[in-house]
Amino acid sequence: MPLDWKEWLAKRNIRVYRNTLPKGCDLFFDLERHGLSAKVRTILDIGGNTGQFAALCRGRVPHADVWSFEPVKSTHEKLSMAGKQLGFRTFHLGMGAERARLPMHLSANSRYNSLNPQITAEPSSIVEEVEIQRIDEFCHEHQIQEIGLLKTDTEGHDLQVLEGAAKLFEANRVLLVLCEVGFARKDDRHTPFVKALPALQEHGFELFGFYNQGAWGPGGAMDYADALFLNTRKAGLSSAPRLS
Repeated sequence: MPLDWKEWLAKRNIRVYRNTLPKGCDLFFDLERHGLSAKVRTILDIGGNTGQFAALCRGRVPHADVWSFEPVKSTHEKLSMAGKQLGFRTFHLGMGAERARLPMHLSANSRYNSLNPQITAEPSSIVEEVEIQRIDEFCHEHQIQEIGLLKTDTEGHDLQVLEGAAKLFEANRVLLVLCEVGFARKDDRHTPFVKALPALQEHGFELFGFYNQGAWGPGGAMDYADALFLNTRKAGLSSAPRLS
């Protein structure tokens, strides 16, 4: 008698998913199946670069209003073009713990530009002074009442970005935070997960999942990922939702 196909696959450690995916494979799919996607009406994309994440949001969460921020002039010009084509707002502005103008060392790859002073600048890098503002001040000025998803990818500057949203966190006005985090001990380019987690737990957030995992550490160890945090108070939950 021929072996059942499911049993055959199981013996080879292969699983088939017909109507779902394991959690962590697709951020927007996970938001949809947990009933969170419809609650995401406003998305703030901090560290917008040339619009990669904003474009993804426009395609996967079309009902949401997307605001994307990029402090470097030449990179913002590309972001602005993408925003006009795809229908999201762009701002020549960075976010941090306080309003300021700060020096940024530019990398050959714009994705690696950073305000983090711990990152060693390239010897030939150009320095550009960029404008920085607090998220809570920006939201007050632009009458943004609620943030469904706050994404920050700023090459190690993310704790300062989150500090600049403190008043919004205290007022329970942010549902989800997506933050690039690192796990390696000697990694200045990514915000340490062990620091991001307690900083957000202070405001009622819990870890929802890891996405875009980078397994470039020794032996294939995961050294960075995008960590999604859910405000369980705002979602009306005592703990993170479970898969059915």
